[in-house]
Amino acid sequence: SFASTTVINGMYYNELPTTSRTGYTFAGWYTTNTGGTLVTEDTEVALTTDITLYAHWTGNQYTITFDANGGTVDPASKTVTYGSPYGALPNATRTGYNFGGWFTESAGGSVVTADTIVSDASNATLYAHWTVETYLISFTAGTGGSVLPETVEAEYGDSYTISSNTITIGSTTVTATADSGFTFDSWSPATSGTVSGQMTFTANFIGAPY
Repeated sequence: SFASTTVINGMYYNELPTTSRTGYTFAGWYTTNTGGTLVTEDTEVALTTDITLYAHWTGNQYTITFDANGGTVDPASKTVTYGSPYGALPNATRTGYNFGGWFTESAGGSVVTADTIVSDASNATLYAHWTVETYLISFTAGTGGSVLPETVEAEYGDSYTISSNTITIGSTTVTATADSGFTFDSWSPATSGTVSGQMTFTANFIGAPY
């Protein structure tokens, strides 16, 4: 290619240089930087002075695939234009988690928002990031006893184990203690499991005070 050429009034421009730009398709030579008149090899030269022709460009379009990274997303892809903002991005959902945005890597990477300019000249994948929900688990005592501690913070999916008068959630053990004249009977609910939301456990006691 060449940066300049000599033309003759009344003749045609003939051969014009080629050019390239990452992420763009060459749209032709124009008389102004934006707008202007298209000049081709078949354009007749009609000049009174030297001029500059300006390359115009069209941003290439690429497909962005959305990886929900354990959740769900709709739509699963969109078309974006190089050099332009990504535009509206879908929300992803995942039970027990808060959506933290779209990123260039499944872990880490750079955040991508609707205002981020497309700068990757290829099809690409964006990944949903998540923060796990935290719930307050409450423990109460029926007549005849007490429980400690009365509240525990737990994450979605944490397991809890019931064993006699104790419930263990993560590294915390909650203990039910009977008052004088009472004995511990059971927990309600009474089955071990996993945390899926806010929960309340009640310690039940039997007996009567002396």
